[in-house]
Amino acid sequence: VGAYHYYNDIQIPDTYAFRRATYARLPLSSDYHKYAGARDIRIVAGADIVLPHFIRRVPAAQISGGSEQPDVIFSRQERGKRVYVLRLPEPPEGKFYDMLEVSSDRDFEATVQVSTGSEADALRSQGYYSIYRYDQGGDENRLISFYRGDRDLTNRYIRLESDSDAPLYFRAAYISGEYDRAEFKIDFDVDALDSYDDGDRDAMVYYLKNERRHNLKRLELVFADKRFNRRVEIEVYDEEDKYYRFLMSGRVVSEGEADTTQILELPSAQPRELKIIIEHGDDEPLELKSMAGYVPAEEVVIDLSRIDFILEAGEKPNQFRMYYGNDYAEWPDYDLDVTYDSAQPHITVRSLEHQENPEFAYSIVEPPLSIWIIRALFLIGLAALSIPGVRIFTRFAQERQKEQGESQSAPSDT
Repeated sequence: VGAYHYYNDIQIPDTYAFRRATYARLPLSSDYHKYAGARDIRIVAGADIVLPHFIRRVPAAQISGGSEQPDVIFSRQERGKRVYVLRLPEPPEGKFYDMLEVSSDRDFEATVQVSTGSEADALRSQGYYSIYRYDQGGDENRLISFYRGDRDLTNRYIRLESDSDAPLYFRAAYISGEYDRAEFKIDFDVDALDSYDDGDRDAMVYYLKNERRHNLKRLELVFADKRFNRRVEIEVYDEEDKYYRFLMSGRVVSEGEADTTQILELPSAQPRELKIIIEHGDDEPLELKSMAGYVPAEEVVIDLSRIDFILEAGEKPNQFRMYYGNDYAEWPDYDLDVTYDSAQPHITVRSLEHQENPEFAYSIVEPPLSIWIIRALFLIGLAALSIPGVRIFTRFAQERQKEQGESQSAPSDT
């Protein structure tokens, strides 16, 4: 555990429930998403018992508070554009609407500006979303997440302006509870992104390394420019074939407001590097001010079968921790990935305060020190191999110089 920067103590329920459970369910906190990645977490009980585990998205049944059918109170069709205003019933106390399901009867690709509010005359823009349907619905993105963390907003009224003439139908608006957290936001440093202006494509290209392998489901971009309509393409890095393959396309649109939020919903959660291409044609590239990613709520499922040291008199393990924050850790490989039985008893445990690991230290047999040691040994070995070659070359040069001197000093035959 000394290779991990941070840890959380894990709060467990009473010993009786703990002994009866086969698995523990640990919801991952914002600290995990800020400091860790999918590979670098270890669950330790006692002094040194590493518990098998895997990470999964929180099942929908745990975060859904139900749904309601939207009422379309206004719609208008213009050339190449459709506008809808929806009204929703009052959500239950302590609940709010956070997601809208959209469908169509034809294949289409659209950018939708979404505004929400508690009153029809007090709507606030939530940004632009890319939605689509291809191949008769075989490949589609039809969920719009319009909740942005404002707990006081019930979002009863929703206005949608689509730049496609395809008709939209609204199947359901989903409700979340006050304490449910369906996703976490991760801010990226725009200045730290690798980027360049691709003259061949007339596009700005950004590389989002995603080094911690977060399962990004949605990207949120903010531009300083006020008026634009640009095509965006996103590619994902294929680690096996070592190239970027197409993931999705969409548009970023603003009709006169600076700092508008642009939402790009990915077809599936992506833990790999992304390449974001924003075409500009003969216009100037857009000024990207900020970028954020959203990660679906996740939890760790922990195998408790090795916790056989809990004593009879109601005692608990003296230490039950989750360690994280090791960029060089490899994916764990446990049988639990295939032997997990969801029908067995589960308990829910909670992580406590995020703390720095006082035992953290770099090891000479693990990265990054091992990498530098290998490099140093390689250079030393290269130098050692080059010394005989240098000696031979020097001797050859001396012999050559001596022969040239003798030929110049020899008397001429004439």
